[in-house]
Amino acid sequence: MKMDLNKPMNEGKSQLIGRVALPALSIMALAGALSACGGGSNNLADPTVSPSTGIVACTDTTKCITTQFIVDSPVAGLNYTCGTYNNITDATGTVSCENNSNITFFLQSTDAKHKVTLGTYNLKRGVATLIRITPNDLVPPSTLAIGTITAGAVNITQLLETLRSPNYSYNPSEPTSRLVLDSTVKDAMNALTKDIAATDMSNGTFIDTFQPILTQLGRTLISKDDATARLNQGLQALQAGSYYTSPALILSGLLGGADVATQATGIATNDKALLGLYNVIDRSGFLIGQGAEWNGDTSPKDSTGTATPYNLLTNGSGFTRLSLSNSSVNAPSFLNPVNNFVNSNYVWQPEAVTLNANGFWQPQTNTLLGTATFTNGRLIGGTYIVGNNTLWQNVTQPSPAATAPVNEIATWKQGNNSNPSYYNGTMTLTKSRSVDSFLDPVVFKTASNVGPGNKAIFPLYATLTFHYTNTTNCTAGCVLGTQGIVILANGNIITDMKQDCSPADPTTLLSPSADPTKPTQQKRIGLIGAAFQGVSNINNLYISPLIMLSGHEFDQLDSNGVVTGTLDGIQVGTLSTIISQVNSVKVNVAGISSRNINISDNTNVTTTDSQTGVVTVVSTGEQSVLPAAYTNFYDSWNSLKSTQAATDTAITARSKGTVTMALTQCYAQPIGK
Repeated sequence: MKMDLNKPMNEGKSQLIGRVALPALSIMALAGALSACGGGSNNLADPTVSPSTGIVACTDTTKCITTQFIVDSPVAGLNYTCGTYNNITDATGTVSCENNSNITFFLQSTDAKHKVTLGTYNLKRGVATLIRITPNDLVPPSTLAIGTITAGAVNITQLLETLRSPNYSYNPSEPTSRLVLDSTVKDAMNALTKDIAATDMSNGTFIDTFQPILTQLGRTLISKDDATARLNQGLQALQAGSYYTSPALILSGLLGGADVATQATGIATNDKALLGLYNVIDRSGFLIGQGAEWNGDTSPKDSTGTATPYNLLTNGSGFTRLSLSNSSVNAPSFLNPVNNFVNSNYVWQPEAVTLNANGFWQPQTNTLLGTATFTNGRLIGGTYIVGNNTLWQNVTQPSPAATAPVNEIATWKQGNNSNPSYYNGTMTLTKSRSVDSFLDPVVFKTASNVGPGNKAIFPLYATLTFHYTNTTNCTAGCVLGTQGIVILANGNIITDMKQDCSPADPTTLLSPSADPTKPTQQKRIGLIGAAFQGVSNINNLYISPLIMLSGHEFDQLDSNGVVTGTLDGIQVGTLSTIISQVNSVKVNVAGISSRNINISDNTNVTTTDSQTGVVTVVSTGEQSVLPAAYTNFYDSWNSLKSTQAATDTAITARSKGTVTMALTQCYAQPIGK
């Protein structure tokens, strides 16, 4: 049984940019298509390349796996072979080959006499997600423990980035340019006197043979430092997205349930700890998080007479809030971008809270628990960090006798007042949503890509308004609160706390100041996952955000410091399924010039025939006019309690609802430079 906790995305649409045709799905959508082995229509030959290369595409949907080749962004026009198939990556870097085939990537001259072989990758689908390949995969390190880019990967990056079409120049601050290898490069390679082998790329001797081509093109190989920086940018983009581990998996029975959940066993009999962790990694590699912990005696508390971690979730004692330590928030991702191992800075700090008279979580001064520190684990297949050997085998599909390396099983420990290592456990973390490394500049218009004097869209200043779904326990129009945001030109999203279009410096983000006499500093809250045009109406311009509001900066306080309302714990567009589903959402920015902007749900609406079980799509995500939804991570857990007090009912009522979006009054469209 394979473990698949992901939902297919319905984002990314057909369009044309210049001479390169974009396929019908973005890479986020291809993640869903991969589980069905799709990809035939997503593997169009790049029209900038001569057709003399003899295209033989893998189009059998029962056999083909869709993958993608990325450096800092998708690579278009790169040759590849796999078995009997011979093709060229399209405008989104798409590759289509059979499962368990060896893909060889190369550059071939238009006369097909000589080629430059970059390396070979074994394509093996162990998880239902999109596999994305980088130069680092073509010349992997001798051991996964090495967390630095190999010299061979730098060499490949140097060459490809140097050959990039000038019509799609590299932009270090925005993910809006593809790496296109056009016919000019392929024509120049006709002057090659011999083939360049993968070993020549690895050891750096390729330059001796390729230098005349660079001279003919009038180009100079970019520096190794620049190549490393660009490849790092691509590797970081592959990790960006949303992740979760949920104790509610115990309820699902999936692969034994309790074996999947992130839990630990204490020193005392029947003493367990369960963690619920939700994270977003933005495009710069910084971490945003929400966490909760249930711990204590799991002895029987109901008629089943069974000691189970499930008892912790349903009893009345609730949970302890967890927040990311400063080292986690203020350092790049908790995952090493090269080898995907968990870094030592992934640490969660317990925080005591209690419900005040207003029914909101009020911070307290202490907790009996110590920090939860994670020491092992590796993101595998871009989707799972696993907590036991069974899951590791499901994800990696190794030989039957293979067992997981010790450092690939995620472990953690936590102390309390009596013992610094009281709890010891494992973690299973799932990536619920990936993001596109490339944001289409036809949609994601910034001052640097629209041309001088033209109107751009980003940075975009807007206000989110959150509404209760359950109207029984709300007043003042059922508005939970508002939050100012800024969608930056680099694709990240931060706060605009005063909703006054304060200048945003994404390099100096800190928590907003609690002192009203000091300037308000902003906080990271998410990123844009995709930018795409409509299919039925290409004039529609959509972006798809992932947003997580985490921290007491989002509390509303009275003059005595008492919490009277809060947006802390809210998630939008993260696809956090288990407890409260948060579908992907989209924002149509096509009407920005008339100050018209709309955020809505982006999932298909379906109906199931009760007799035949046939599922019919009533309306596609593109046509959906359903309102965008939010969930509150902290409030949603109260719905699991076996005995519901009045406060639990009120808390559950605000645990999910809808969100609307409007431009901030002070927003003005940037002008192209």
